Amino acid sequence: MSTKRRSNHQNVQSMRKHLTQQTTVFPQPHADSDYWHLHLPVTRDWIDAPDTSLAIRTRCVQTLVNRAQHLITLAPPDGQRTRVVVAITLPKLFDSQLIVFFGTASFSTFFTRETDFQRWTPLPSTRSFSREWDVHVPTGLIEQGYSEEINDEVYQHRGEHWFIGQLQRP
Repeated sequence: MSTKRRSNHQNVQSMRKHLTQQTTVFPQPHADSDYWHLHLPVTRDWIDAPDTSLAIRTRCVQTLVNRAQHLITLAPPDGQRTRVVVAITLPKLFDSQLIVFFGTASFSTFFTRETDFQRWTPLPSTRSFSREWDVHVPTGLIEQGYSEEINDEVYQHRGEHWFIGQLQRP
């Protein structure tokens, strides 16, 4: 096995191990917050490197989706409305994460980004991240994509955000 392939394999295994350890039990919200989140546990230099293949990136995203499904099975039946969502950012996958929303307040406002600084526009329903990247989305989970534009005096950005999870509107 080449050094690059061995490094990729080790990075994927480390990422999977960390995600599994952090999602063994259903999380609690962060202090002063009604959500919990866990970033993709990889380095930016590795996951967003030009020579990191789509297959490796797909494995990382699939692991996030699998752990989201696992958390959904652990969700407390106490009547508190929780939603588990995978947030995938493109072109920089490094910012991708698992999010658990507790209650509906932060969930209902999270997807509204309509300012001069930041705007999210729904992507056409003909687009599908899971189809484009060959990611399996478990039955019952919804996929939704947005085009993002950030316009600041010092920072300009164009990208996409894809969400997979419990996205049903109340």
